[in-house]
Amino acid sequence: MEEADALVGMGNHDGARDIYFDIAASCPKYERCAEALLRVGEIEANVKGRPENALEAYARVIEFYPLKEAGRIARERRAALFERKSDYLGAAEEYAQLLQYFPKNANAAYHLLRLGESYVALGNYKQARNELQGLIDSSSVNEDIRAEALFAYAESYFLQGRLGLAEKAYQRLIAEFPKSKFVSEARMKVATCREERGLMGDAVKSMEAAKKGFPNEKIIQERLKSMEKRGVAKPAAVVKDQDKAKEEAKKAHEEYDEKRNNKKSKEKTEESN
Repeated sequence: MEEADALVGMGNHDGARDIYFDIAASCPKYERCAEALLRVGEIEANVKGRPENALEAYARVIEFYPLKEAGRIARERRAALFERKSDYLGAAEEYAQLLQYFPKNANAAYHLLRLGESYVALGNYKQARNELQGLIDSSSVNEDIRAEALFAYAESYFLQGRLGLAEKAYQRLIAEFPKSKFVSEARMKVATCREERGLMGDAVKSMEAAKKGFPNEKIIQERLKSMEKRGVAKPAAVVKDQDKAKEEAKKAHEEYDEKRNNKKSKEKTEESN
């Protein structure tokens, strides 16, 4: 094993892989074999760019060590490779197996998050929400994971076209996890939800709010221009606050009534004369 490790250090990955394979073939049921196959998988996936070969190497580890730490690592790496290939069904299967066989592992919450996100990608939105709900409501789960779970939960409604429920979930994310990296995107999605539901003034305000912390302000400006072209609203610089607009409308009506009453009084005076 040391010789192969040394070859990796020198950049001779082909030579190292061959030695790891020899080690795996010579003692397939010993932990040394699992370690060698994990390293083969790493070379195939990250150096050679051959994910299928890596998946096969990891599958052999799982075959011999399904409940050992090596088997857990192999499943995690298979899941990640499936995600890289956009094979979310394969990823979901691996994450489900991880949760079944390693429920108390320190990464269990992350596995559940990825399972839920895989279901969102597959369009199985109800199942996604079932998986994510427990994470969202658990105070013992890391806040970053809870925030990402809530964002995925909101996305499931958004992609399903249930915009009212999506907006509610995005707003919960903004309120409960104000420092999350997902807040800016959540604000944009709130604006989109409102725009599509015809709440035009609110949509513009939400889009303006999304500027804060969003990495690319140009995207926000383009969205605002798009709203203007659609006749939704003008940029927020000229969108008046609703309370102020109501006050101005009230004042305008009062001025109109006053002028009308003055005109009537004048007409009566003229008639009496």
